[in-house]
Amino acid sequence: MAQKKTLVDITGPRYRKAGRTKKPPYLDEVCQITGYNHKYAITLLRHVEKTQLRRRTATVKVKITAQGLRKRVYPNIMMNR
Repeated sequence: MAQKKTLVDITGPRYRKAGRTKKPPYLDEVCQITGYNHKYAITLLRHVEKTQLRRRTATVKVKITAQGLRKRVYPNIMMNR
C-alpha cells in the first residue's frame, strides 16, 4: 500500500504539469502497476495537498455611483502595475 502511494506521489506532479496529450502514458503506467481503475487513478493524480495550495489575495476598491456603493475586486497583480 505504501508503495502505491509513493508511486502516485512521484507521478502526480509530472501528471499535473503535463499537457492533455502527454497525460495518458502517466495514467496507463499508474493503472498498470497499481491495478487502479482509470477514474480513480485520475482522482489520485490530480489531488493536491492542501499545504501546496495558496490563496490569492485581492484588493477591494469602492466606487460611488448613482446607484450607490459598488465594490470592485482586483487581484493584487493588477494593482501593482
